[in-house]
Amino acid sequence: MSNAQILVVDDDPDVRELMGTILSREGVQVSLAGDGRHALNLLERQPFQVLFTDLCMPGVDGLGILRRVPQLCPQVSAVVFTGHAKLDSCIEAMRLGACDYVAKPFTPQAIRGALTRAMDAYHGKGRGLATVSPETTGHALSEDVIQEDSPIVAQSSTMRAVCDLAAKVAPTDAAVLIYGERGAGKELLARAIHRQSRRAGAAFLYVNCEAIREADFDACLFDPQRARFSRDEQVRWGSLQEADGGTIFLSHVEHLPLRAQVQLHDVLRESPAIGSTTSRPRRFDARLIASASCDLEAAVAEGRFYSGLYYLSNVVTIQVPPLRLRREDIKILAENFLARILARQGDAADRRSCHLAEEAWQSLLSHDWPGNLPELANVVARAVALADGHEIGRKAIVLAPRRTKGQSTDTIAVPATGSLREIEQQVLAEVIQRCGGNKAAAARALGLHRRTLYRMLEEAAGGSGDLPR
Repeated sequence: MSNAQILVVDDDPDVRELMGTILSREGVQVSLAGDGRHALNLLERQPFQVLFTDLCMPGVDGLGILRRVPQLCPQVSAVVFTGHAKLDSCIEAMRLGACDYVAKPFTPQAIRGALTRAMDAYHGKGRGLATVSPETTGHALSEDVIQEDSPIVAQSSTMRAVCDLAAKVAPTDAAVLIYGERGAGKELLARAIHRQSRRAGAAFLYVNCEAIREADFDACLFDPQRARFSRDEQVRWGSLQEADGGTIFLSHVEHLPLRAQVQLHDVLRESPAIGSTTSRPRRFDARLIASASCDLEAAVAEGRFYSGLYYLSNVVTIQVPPLRLRREDIKILAENFLARILARQGDAADRRSCHLAEEAWQSLLSHDWPGNLPELANVVARAVALADGHEIGRKAIVLAPRRTKGQSTDTIAVPATGSLREIEQQVLAEVIQRCGGNKAAAARALGLHRRTLYRMLEEAAGGSGDLPR
């Protein structure tokens, strides 16, 4: 860090002097600017690693500086500080690329911590995969609580290792297989890899294999005239032709029908570009990224997954850890979600200064988060809605009940007596009930094809007729 060039911008000479003293003791080279225009001139002439800027200044303020940074010094990591501590101005700064903010009056420890985080962000900017956020003052913001282009917030060593591996493979064309629990962030990682690849300017085709019915596979992926949305508009469809030159992401690839696995393998490996009208057809060119929540190698051994597609997709394997195994990320993720929710509410509910009390944080940090990121986002959103005043207390944190010892949603009690058919009927009824009546989900939970489950239900209905339809 001794060679790092740091720029401090503040119209208060006392603040500039204090910042210069604190930062110089860290062995960095410090330049001082008393106004925004002077700062812009310095940014244009000299490469800086970190920029500390006040938000509220006459003339060109901190936000004005941040708007010019991409043209003048795109590699710099920006930290903003303000005596007003307004969340809306800090949110706007984050949208413009700032990686951290510090409220005045600040302590030397706060500045040193911000400098360390900013340098980490500077060294990680070439990867563009991980956003390192402070524990209490900064937010990695996205346009929604969790959305397609959300940044990957990573402070834990396990998730940083994931981001490092993804960054290493992103510039290549290697196929990537991403393992992880539901909601762990597999799609976010896949999109981040695409954004950092040479294919970033082309399409990212999302295919939710869990939502495709076998009868719809051909029409959804091979017919460019097919509607881009199914009856459920949350299920995104798209013609395979759209991914030519880009990336195709097979989400929940383990649920792709076996015939479709073979057909897709043949297209990705051998077929010419779909829709080509040239006399010399060229090969279909798309990078493959797939995600799964189960062991595909075991599925191949059991004949439930086509080995050709498995080996085609499994060039590089990345395991995304569940939230309970990266608890260091819970707080910064919750801060991220909280900031986004408050920004969307505006001043209508007078909750821009809403924050979590210490006992609320303890509840979040001690929970196991079986639903991972969506569950955390849901809990934070509910807490904001239930909070009394600006402080979110323990009562507003509504968590799923813990499983007691011996309890498991993966076990079903069956009678010790009775025919095999009767036991089978009881298991089917229990699993369908646990899946909220969703027979497709019940079939997946039982490791059955949907048609097999329907046949078993029809046979049971012919007997007793008391199984759920």
